[in-house]
Formats: sequence, C-alpha cells, structure tokens
Amino acid sequence: MIFSKISTKPSGKQRLNEIPMTDSTTSELGLVRTEYFTIDRLVLESGEVIAPVMLAYETYGRLNAERSNAVLICHALTGDAHVAGINAATGKDGWWDSMVGPGKAFDTDELFVVCSNVLGGCQGSTGPLSPNPATGEPYGLDFPIITIGDMVSAQARLIEYLGIEKLLGVAGGSMGGMQALAWAAKFPHKINSIIAIATTAKHSPQQQRYESQNFIKPAQPPLSKTRMLPSPGNPRGIM
Repeated sequence: MIFSKISTKPSGKQRLNEIPMTDSTTSELGLVRTEYFTIDRLVLESGEVIAPVMLAYETYGRLNAERSNAVLICHALTGDAHVAGINAATGKDGWWDSMVGPGKAFDTDELFVVCSNVLGGCQGSTGPLSPNPATGEPYGLDFPIITIGDMVSAQARLIEYLGIEKLLGVAGGSMGGMQALAWAAKFPHKINSIIAIATTAKHSPQQQRYESQNFIKPAQPPLSKTRMLPSPGNPRGIM
C-alpha cells in the first residue's frame, strides 16, 4: 500500500491562536486543526475504484509508546471529523465535545482519540463535491455508490498510516454505530471493543424511504447531474 499525507504530522492536541475565544468556545482542548490523509487508490465493495481518496481527520491526546490507547470515534450521517475542541477554521466546538477531552468519558489524558470524516462525507473527505480526476469537474451523480463497509475500509487505511495495529475501541452513534459494527465484522483482529449507540446493522425499508425523501426534497424535480450539486439557485443541492 502507498500512502501520502497533506498538512502537518498529527501531534494530538494542537493549540493555535488564530481565533479569539468567546463564551461559546469553551472546550478544554483549545483550538484544533483538521488534517488530511490521502489514499492513492481505494477498491470499493462494488469493485469500483476511487483514486485518489482524501480523508479529513483530527486527533486528540497522545498515542502511548505501546500504541495501545487509540480509540476511533465515528460520526453520524451529517457529522464531520471535528468531534471535540474548537475548530481552528470556524471557532465552533466539536459535536461531541461534552464527551471527549480531559477527564471526560473519552479521557484524552489517557486515550489517543481519532475521528475522520467518512468517505463521501464532503466535509473535507472525498465525496460527490470533489473533483473527478477523469473530468476535472465535481463527481456529482458520477460518484460511486459507497457502503458503510467502504467507509470503514478507508478508516482502516488511516489507522494503519497512524501506526496503530489494534484499536482499543471504536465508538459511534446512529450511522457511526453502524461503522462500529462494520469494524467488528470486517476487522475483528484490529479492535478490542466497540461502543455502538442507537444504531442497527441494517436499515428497514421504511427508514430507507424516509431518509431518501428527507435529503432529496430540497432539490425539486427534474433532477439532473447539475442540479444535484450546489448552485446559486439551489445552494443545497441534495447534499
């Protein structure tokens, strides 16, 4: 496997000074910068290939000498890699800041916490808004159909890059919990435990219909490859 990386080497907590503190930015972790990791080529469960794949990720705490204290946190459908701390670009607290940090449930004084934006997530990771190398234009509808297993396979490549042979645990809720379950199914030898919260191993037909209606509704028909992407008249597309 060939790996490359963009941005600086991960160093756990990263305290920066580019954003002033406010009453709403109170995380004990301080400012955190998102980093980026590139996989040259990823084969999907469908057999299709995405090349290259970029994953946005953040880390918190320090990896111990034995590399045995790493925990991967997986986000839900609309989440991103910014699980805790203050985002260095936006100044906002992480979506699970109440759970990740010194003395919290995921204690960064003891644990090395990793969170990445999923494949297809479009919050820094490769997705429909990313440029298609074949055309130079955003993938849009040409982006391959991906599975939870594909998301986990990309995460496994990131974890391998970080030099972690076995995770202490994988945790997540909703779609994040589905990723935790997929880790247990695909890579049982690479994890010690999972915490799967408010999740399931499979969507029901009713749930699939609800989710489809919820995300397609903002883009009125007729749908086309161009209307699937944000534009001045359709800022959300169906993303």
